[in-house]
Amino acid sequence: MSVYKDKRTRYCFACVANKNLFYSLGDLGRHFINRHLAYVEDGEGFDYDLCEVYLDNKMYMQRHAFDVHYIVIPASAAAF
Repeated sequence: MSVYKDKRTRYCFACVANKNLFYSLGDLGRHFINRHLAYVEDGEGFDYDLCEVYLDNKMYMQRHAFDVHYIVIPASAAAF
């Protein structure tokens, strides 16, 4: 019997100083959209110091959140 272990955390990687644990992964995804992606202008790039990468735009930030930090954006908010 195999056991599925979820690697996703309920902490926001972008809120390094804020160590609030979110109730659900959906809450974390909504927080990420409302507090982080909403303030990134289209075509705006930025340095992400924690992982030492440069992200060219909002899409790359969302992809980095999913691939590296396992944050899933809810389908209802994917068209932010």
